[in-house]
Amino acid sequence: MILCIFLRYVIQPVAFQFQGIYDTHIQLMGVPILGWEPPPLSRNIYATEVMSTPVVTFSSVENVGKIIDILTKTTYNGFPVVDTPTVTDGVSTTL
Repeated sequence: MILCIFLRYVIQPVAFQFQGIYDTHIQLMGVPILGWEPPPLSRNIYATEVMSTPVVTFSSVENVGKIIDILTKTTYNGFPVVDTPTVTDGVSTTL
């Protein structure tokens, strides 16, 4: 019981100050990954301020020709994938 109390209040807060083994391995491998917190100057920037208009989207099932066409015509590479609801017998469902 004393060991559990010791681990809870002494060791655990100290252990959380360091990165976990997976975070350390990702850093050693050089994998680009976003941190948990946004950069200091980006806290007050909204997506509408940096996204292009009109928004180019893909559906979850898309024609390869359309994908190639859009990728060759645009200069960016981040596209939202959306499913439009379909209406069958008055009931709205998604594909």
